[in-house]
Amino acid sequence: AGIARHAASLHDPLLIADNGTVQFLKHGTVMLGIMEELPLLRVGEVEIPPHSLLLMYTDGLTEVFDADNNEFGEEGVLDVLHRSRYLPLPKLHKELLRRINEFSAHDSQFADITILSCRFK
Repeated sequence: AGIARHAASLHDPLLIADNGTVQFLKHGTVMLGIMEELPLLRVGEVEIPPHSLLLMYTDGLTEVFDADNNEFGEEGVLDVLHRSRYLPLPKLHKELLRRINEFSAHDSQFADITILSCRFK
């Protein structure tokens, strides 16, 4: 499956297999629709194991800091996914948002957050 990468984010889409293995999908391009012509397109293929979860997100999900200036980061996202990946997708998104709000030392989020997920049967 070819996956487009985010322009606002350096994060690779995550493919989490049923056994918990995480694959970072590195092939793609900038966000679709922001440029008239794509500067580079790298198409990749990956076998998708049954019951896998695909998660794509912008940097607003990871660039959240606690009182000690520790970043929630990709590690925080992966922690939530390992614990909650079988929730229905809208509930998984809410759990990710709940966790970053709980983690954050700030009252409001500075960056926009976009989450797109897909579960494979």
